[in-house]
Amino acid sequence: MFPLSRTAMLAGVLAITALAYCQFFTHGFVLDDHDLLDRVIPAMHSPVDAFNTGNAFQSYYRPVFLTSLWVDNMLFGAQGWGYHAMNVILHLLAAWCAFLFAERLFRRPLPAAAAALLFAIQPVHTENVSWISGRTDILCAIFVFLALSAFYDLLERRKLKDAWLAALYFLLALGSKETAIVTPALCLILVMVWSALPKSAPAIPDAETQKRRHRKPQVLVRRQSVKPVVLGLVLFASCAGAMLLLRSLVMKSDFTENTFTTAGAQWLNAVRCLGMYLQHSVIGGGYEYLILGWRIQDPSFNLALPTETVDWVLIAVPIASYLGALVATIVWKRSVTAIGLLGFMLFLVPALGFVPIQSIFSVRFLYIPSFFLTLAFVDGVLALLAIKAISRVPRATVILSAGYAVIILLWGYGTFTQDTLWQNDKTLFLSMKNEAAESPVYRFSIANAYRYLGEYRSAAGEFSQAIEIYPRYRDAYINLGGCYMMMGQRNEDEYKEAITTYEGALKIFPSDPRFYMLIGDAYLRTGDRDHARLDYSMAYSLDKTSLEVRKRLDMIHVEIPGMNN
Repeated sequence: MFPLSRTAMLAGVLAITALAYCQFFTHGFVLDDHDLLDRVIPAMHSPVDAFNTGNAFQSYYRPVFLTSLWVDNMLFGAQGWGYHAMNVILHLLAAWCAFLFAERLFRRPLPAAAAALLFAIQPVHTENVSWISGRTDILCAIFVFLALSAFYDLLERRKLKDAWLAALYFLLALGSKETAIVTPALCLILVMVWSALPKSAPAIPDAETQKRRHRKPQVLVRRQSVKPVVLGLVLFASCAGAMLLLRSLVMKSDFTENTFTTAGAQWLNAVRCLGMYLQHSVIGGGYEYLILGWRIQDPSFNLALPTETVDWVLIAVPIASYLGALVATIVWKRSVTAIGLLGFMLFLVPALGFVPIQSIFSVRFLYIPSFFLTLAFVDGVLALLAIKAISRVPRATVILSAGYAVIILLWGYGTFTQDTLWQNDKTLFLSMKNEAAESPVYRFSIANAYRYLGEYRSAAGEFSQAIEIYPRYRDAYINLGGCYMMMGQRNEDEYKEAITTYEGALKIFPSDPRFYMLIGDAYLRTGDRDHARLDYSMAYSLDKTSLEVRKRLDMIHVEIPGMNN
């Protein structure tokens, strides 16, 4: 029905995907991007530094990701469009690598192109592509798909170079994001279903050759060595161990995002996350978790487990559908569908709250799993076409192709519209107002959005509302006072507002040296060096190790006994 070459199919996949993300040049930096690009990347002098540092929170070890940002910084400086252009290019490369692996499984380019396009155009991936910090999953996916392709070649050709190549790609995937750790498990599944996967037809001598040999065509079956496959699995284990060792030597803290402490709550959270991941694989969106899933001291403001029956029903329906598809796969013995459904679950395990770094719902974790879900979908369509009752329906292929085209149009439009939300912090958080308006974290986040744009008056109003909702919001006090300090450059009366803000914070955090230091900064701006000296001295008495406080005391020529010891 589609007499297109393999190259034309792949070019079509990439062109349609690029069209959906054609607004990339209007985008700036959002959320974690500011800290990464203002503090972490400028501190790197060469790519080597990426291997001896963590991310903004010193909790994730992703040297490949940091190296890519270092390269962007060298090429584009502070120009946001350059970073976003690179994200789009990497996403296209991930789609290409997905096509290569799918082509090996299907043994045909058309279903591989269909799966790659469904993967690349999904609206849920806008968080990965439109957010610079979401690049971790894209890089990880590229190397995971290449590692799986190399391992497939290893199973087929049994050459040692494929084992080493698969291990190299796996190591690079681990350096991009920790979720790659489950790749060897999927390779074991490939080994188990290998005999049932589509194979290329064996070469049979032509008639003339057979006539000369005076014998019937025979297909010789040779026993292939398992040593290269075993070597590949051993290399995978070695790479994982090496990366874990390197991480333990570099990381400075054990940060955890887990907010559920009991086993029952963890399992319920896993079920909730699975259902939400399945839902957003189809509808996209889900960015409100950036607000509702925040970890602050008052748990009532965090992403809690659902309490309404209807919510659990909405979660149960997609899970039941997934389990039903898995059972049908076993009954029909569809090997590619099995790889797709099991691969989806495997790469979601790190996002279900059973590992220390993740317990909240994060749609960016769907980047790799969604590809395996599209594999299962495409192979399921092929299974339907193989049923005689369906294949006899007039123009069944045309009908299914039209349905596929509708999905591509809807998803493409959804990707295009959701991509517009990621232009900057303001556009992103304003889109969440209906879902999270009463959250102090929402008020704090939209306030930061105004602050980044230089709209300090609007920012101050939002920070004040965040404090009103949650009076112990320490960072909100710091940033609110910072807005008054910036406005004080035009109107010195604003410095008094900053002092009032910081003094109000001290009533709640009386032993926090940072607020004394900030009050000293505000008094110094007003010209009151005596008050500044007293507040800096108080900050020093509370924290004698602070380099910031020492710098300020030196600046106003204050010597405290023992300060230089």
